[in-house]
Amino acid sequence: MLFKKSTEYALKVLSIMAKEPTNQYFGTRDLSENIDVSLTYLSKILQRLQHAGFVKSVTGPGGGFCLDFDTKKIKLADVVKTLENDEIFNSCALGMAKCGDNNPCPFHEKWALFREEIKDYMESMSISDAAENFWPAYNKVLSSR
Repeated sequence: MLFKKSTEYALKVLSIMAKEPTNQYFGTRDLSENIDVSLTYLSKILQRLQHAGFVKSVTGPGGGFCLDFDTKKIKLADVVKTLENDEIFNSCALGMAKCGDNNPCPFHEKWALFREEIKDYMESMSISDAAENFWPAYNKVLSSR
């Protein structure tokens, strides 16, 4: 597990939403059941995504959450940075506060390279790209509607 659970779920939800036409609304309950997360926890994640401008919501019949951005312009790194405060791209693998080039932990040299590769990859891949390569369980979401 590289990311916090909330970030993993956010990336899954955004990828599912990006597979569908613009302005397609998704119910929180359907999403939570299909990515196997509690309704309460996913609701909090969706609220954070809404506050950050990634999704919008409508209440009532036919409502729910939908994307509020161009999926080709928003990169995976944008979502990760929003939810994890750039932590994954800057932190020590062992959690040492003073780890750095001048005071390296045992993992520093390799982890710094790995961390940079992850950052480059996440900054190059859009939500749209992720949706195109999405996990097989996505079909479960479609069949439940």
